[in-house]
Amino acid sequence: MFPDNNWYGHREILLRYLGIKDKKIFASIQHGWRSLFLSTPNYKNKKYPVLLWSNSYVKDSNKKNKNVYTVGAPFLYLCEILKIRKNNKKINTTIPKGTLIFPSHSSQDFKQETNHNLLIKNIEEKFKGPYTICFYYYDLNLKDVAIYKEKKWRVVCCTRGRTDKYALYRQYIEINKHNTIVCGEFNSALFYGMYLKKNTSITIESNKRISFYNEEEKHQFDSYMKIYPEL
Repeated sequence: MFPDNNWYGHREILLRYLGIKDKKIFASIQHGWRSLFLSTPNYKNKKYPVLLWSNSYVKDSNKKNKNVYTVGAPFLYLCEILKIRKNNKKINTTIPKGTLIFPSHSSQDFKQETNHNLLIKNIEEKFKGPYTICFYYYDLNLKDVAIYKEKKWRVVCCTRGRTDKYALYRQYIEINKHNTIVCGEFNSALFYGMYLKKNTSITIESNKRISFYNEEEKHQFDSYMKIYPEL
């Protein structure tokens, strides 16, 4: 999860918070939430610093590499940056309403599959509208978009690519527009919603990849569901 430091605008946000113009840095930045139940990425013999989100990650990673440091999630710094803008009345605020859904998404490593009709059915039965579906750029296609358009759902894509430096900004804006955040699995957006004090939930019935989880992923999922049954 940590091969680069400019993914999704994380580096730009950290440097902007420090008052520094975006530039290359000699470090790797964690770019997404990762369960501590999953294997730690191998940082052994890495010469560059690795900047992680929490002390728990650092403690776990220290088993393989001492060159790791806690900086916090870049999303937290973005919230502070935008809070200052709000106080200076440089950005508009809207009254939150409705439900925003982040379905499980694909990556360069695997193809995600979502039963979109089942997802729509479950969401409309359990949560209040209006509804917005947020596609990851890997999964954005006309066929699936048409399913939601037919149901009069709003369709957005916050991330236009890995090097999209405005991806986190768009996520922040969309999350703030809604009362409720629903995710197709444990992911970063779920915790961003929690931090912004939204109603948060996980829906797994429409996530087809769950049945193909490896043993490590199954252990992670089962453990979190026991720890956080309210989700």
